[in-house]
Amino acid sequence: MAAAGRTTLVKSVLTAQPIYLLTALKITKESLEQLDKQRHRFLWAGTGDITGGKCKVNWTKTCMPTSQGGLGVLNLDKFTRALRLRWLWHEWKDQTKPWVGLETPCDEIDRNLFAASTNITIGDGNTVRFWESAWIGGRRPKDLMPLVYTISKNRGKSLRQGKEEDAWVQDLKLDSQSSITVDLVEQLVALWEAVRNVHLDVGEPDQITWKFTNNGHYTASSAYHAQRCGAPSTNFNSLIWKAWAPGKYKFHAWLIIQNRVWTSDRLATRGWQNNGCCPLCRRETETALHLIATCRYTKRI
Repeated sequence: MAAAGRTTLVKSVLTAQPIYLLTALKITKESLEQLDKQRHRFLWAGTGDITGGKCKVNWTKTCMPTSQGGLGVLNLDKFTRALRLRWLWHEWKDQTKPWVGLETPCDEIDRNLFAASTNITIGDGNTVRFWESAWIGGRRPKDLMPLVYTISKNRGKSLRQGKEEDAWVQDLKLDSQSSITVDLVEQLVALWEAVRNVHLDVGEPDQITWKFTNNGHYTASSAYHAQRCGAPSTNFNSLIWKAWAPGKYKFHAWLIIQNRVWTSDRLATRGWQNNGCCPLCRRETETALHLIATCRYTKRI
């Protein structure tokens, strides 16, 4: 089977099979590595043994979107994180679900990503978490006032519960390892002012919107791509993947454009003896660029 066909199977079968499980559970790093090892081996070696010479492009680059120079194979670590954000989204949008209030498989990185990906509009304050929700200028109190957060002994309250009768202040307790510092006082005053300036609208539920979709609703796809914001983009989509050509030629073009084919110049750098000349024009050194652009034989074609 050609590499292009194996790529399709990796995307549609080997990657798709564990998705349902990965939505519900946070599996270990070792398990993800084993899944990646199987996908990596099949992509480059099929059913054979994998060796360094067969792996023409490193796995991190392979798992980048095609618009960023990769092959478009899902990065399971990032995609499972995107899937787990569904739990946090439904905690907001559907309070009737029987698991709401129980522990979810989301870690601190998941919650940080969720906070950075959402906008909150305060209503009655019943859904907004006092410490965990980004209600102060789009940021969470636990991030803005970490010293105050450290000495809080009740971190699970809603904004309404924390604001009523300044209950959040009553939750602050200094222990033997804590002390009053200038930074702590500054953060305490800043949080006091933020809470005082919040106006709760009784009867109006809190609202949350997703930043990365037009309709403001969470999708796993947008959460996945949000983790690559700022990454440099390429024109590989228009240059290679949208071209009218068989898949195996597109795959080979992807390798060539990254100089990952075994031309004479690359063989020479590894000490493999060869005559070095282009087998078509027999005048210049064979390189990937020469084969596709500067070779006089190629130009005539």
